[in-house]
Amino acid sequence: MSQAAEILEMNLSRMHYQVARLLELELNRVTRHETRTGRAIKYYSAISERLFLPFDTTNFVTLEEALAGVYQSLAHGLSRSIARELFAHNKPIGLRVFRGSGGGLMIEPGIAPGHEVDARANDLPGLIPGIWITDLCLDFDEAKAFQRELEELRAKYLGRSGAQRFQLQLSLAPTLWSEG
Repeated sequence: MSQAAEILEMNLSRMHYQVARLLELELNRVTRHETRTGRAIKYYSAISERLFLPFDTTNFVTLEEALAGVYQSLAHGLSRSIARELFAHNKPIGLRVFRGSGGGLMIEPGIAPGHEVDARANDLPGLIPGIWITDLCLDFDEAKAFQRELEELRAKYLGRSGAQRFQLQLSLAPTLWSEG
């Protein structure tokens, strides 16, 4: 539990509560006990590789609120990993602000001009600091083709057992706002 609490940046007592609640709901189980001086260490796992929680069984008021909470938590971990990798090169780090090809505002983390590091270099880890495209203009059929291509690419690499874990955040949705 202490490892999970650390990874999730959660108070250990809150983690104990959450694990107890999952056990109570029979969504989690104890998989083994490891004896040591003092208290035994318990190891837990989910009852299934995948769970479906109907929205009406959650505490969220709206689906948007639920998604924001999940995405915020994942984005925080991804941001920490990207920042650690960017700062590892001892270069001046900042934000690049510019207009995209369609005129939309683009913001991405980066290294100062004149100090760039080629992220594709073989001695650096796989890293894309952030790509936000806010002005991608596609017809319905083009968007569906793009969606399929991204899913095929994801499926190609998913399930591999390489030596290092990576995070990938990739979303595609019609824009609900326009610049005025």
